[in-house]
Amino acid sequence: MLTQLEYRSDLLGIRYILACFLGLAFCVVASAQNLTCPLTSNVNTNGGFVDNVASVCLIGYGLELDTTVGYVFNEGPNGSDGTILNEGTINNAVAIEQGLSYPNTTQNTLYNAGGTVFNSGLIDNGIVLNTGLIENETGGSLRNVRLTNAVDGTVTNYGSITGTLTNSGTIYNLGGSIELTGLSSTNTNNGTIQNFSGGTIMVDAGTSLTNNATILNNSHGTILNDGITNNGNLTNSSGATITNNGTITNNGNVTNSLGATITSNGTITGTGSFANYGTFEISGGGGTISSLNNSGQITIEANGGIDIGSGIGQSPSVNTGSIINNGFLGIAGLNNFGQLQNNGNLQVFSGFLALEPGVNVVNNGSVQVFGDPSQGGIVIGVASTLTNAAGSSFVAYGGSTYVYGTMNSVSAVQLQGGSLLGTGTINGDVNNSAGIVEPGAQPANVNGIVPGTLTINGNYTQGSLGALNIELLTAYPGGFGVLDVTGLATLDGTVDFTAYSGFTPIAGEDFTFLLAGSLAGEFANVDFEGWTCPTGDVCHVVYGANSVSLDIEAMGSGGGGGSIDDGSGGSGGNGGSSGGTNVPEPSGLLLLVIGILAVAILSRQNRGATIA
Repeated sequence: MLTQLEYRSDLLGIRYILACFLGLAFCVVASAQNLTCPLTSNVNTNGGFVDNVASVCLIGYGLELDTTVGYVFNEGPNGSDGTILNEGTINNAVAIEQGLSYPNTTQNTLYNAGGTVFNSGLIDNGIVLNTGLIENETGGSLRNVRLTNAVDGTVTNYGSITGTLTNSGTIYNLGGSIELTGLSSTNTNNGTIQNFSGGTIMVDAGTSLTNNATILNNSHGTILNDGITNNGNLTNSSGATITNNGTITNNGNVTNSLGATITSNGTITGTGSFANYGTFEISGGGGTISSLNNSGQITIEANGGIDIGSGIGQSPSVNTGSIINNGFLGIAGLNNFGQLQNNGNLQVFSGFLALEPGVNVVNNGSVQVFGDPSQGGIVIGVASTLTNAAGSSFVAYGGSTYVYGTMNSVSAVQLQGGSLLGTGTINGDVNNSAGIVEPGAQPANVNGIVPGTLTINGNYTQGSLGALNIELLTAYPGGFGVLDVTGLATLDGTVDFTAYSGFTPIAGEDFTFLLAGSLAGEFANVDFEGWTCPTGDVCHVVYGANSVSLDIEAMGSGGGGGSIDDGSGGSGGNGGSSGGTNVPEPSGLLLLVIGILAVAILSRQNRGATIA
């Protein structure tokens, strides 16, 4: 870049010298002062007027506009380019005007090619290309410019800069303001932008800022956004503020430091990571945070919403701080070690919301579980508690709800799909209208089956589309799943007995798989998975007053309901679910009647024969 500028500088300088000698153009008009071109010393306009009709080459020397009336108008005649190429120093206290309108049809350019520009006045309308130092002082303004800060360039801003930005170098916003306007759809940072105390960076509606490197918003700085695309590192330091009214597309890393604040009224999206150590308020809009690491405070207001988690096959997000949802919170994978309070709508649609050991979560709104049971749901860990308070609801339409700790629910837990599993305790009623209840099952990412007891301190109702799946590993106590209901168990639908690890029940074994304070109804269907009832034996469900069992009995064996002598039958003879039917011995009276009838018949036959 610098080599090309030097070449253009020499060329334009030679042409300008020739133009001066030939009288084809005036070099500079500054009061009554005539200038030699190229400059051989520093020049002060002394309140004069410089009209740059071709090129002003400041090589090694300076141009000073340090009075209240000094002025440079930079635009070539008849719409041609006007160029100021600086390799020395420009001290501007008044104005450098680069064209009448923006964006202008001409390429009126201020090249600071390794030099220094001190501006406390106005640089207006045109292209500013910097490979040196531009210091925009307090009260100074770069207005409506297309600013390109090259790799070797540095811009320090105490005043105001408006326009568009392409940065590959370093920009320090030291209490000034940088406003990226809608005059171009794209602003790009490939270098470093640091926003310090009192400074403001504003991305207007209709434009965007694409960050491919580092934006650091330091203490008490402010970023007002209507469109940021981050592919690098966006850091919001302690005491700083980012207000998002547009879209932050994050495919890199966003860090909100301890003591910093991000307020989003717009959209957050992307596949990058988001680390929050400070305050993050979602007051409107929505979007997705693919990978969250939160140890600070996240508040989702009533009009706000966010999806958290990277979904299936990716590492879940982590919360060790506090998340309070008053609006919408979608989960696609979150390991929760901290506070999680739902006052709005919380949906788990893929991945797992894992409540780690010792965590207490309060639901004052609605919790809904969706998705494939093998790939997502809620895990209430050992010693963890999910409390569905008065007025709240918990409805599973899909997914898997694992209870290894405790679920307290004032309203009934609704299972309209998906699975309810585990070995913990549910304090409340459970309505299984179209789901699967499976005591003792392990999460999909845990190898092996460990049967156990799922306890419901309340009533259990299973509808015609519901199912109870009982794991069978051995016939010994603890070797099969048990559903323990302290209240009324109302039964319908299907019971499915699933054998694991090659286990096959044999005659004489029985499995009491359901305990209840009282029972109503019966299962309409009995299914076997992973095994079949042994040939010649009978496998049937036996209903007692407070329990339900699976019994395996040999064909023809008497039931346990009565003795053979009294003829009352058994509770399972010949496979009948209400007991077999036994045949009593013939009584003495019956034998007597049969004998009399036989004698009469023989006597009649004899008489007939005699007559004959």
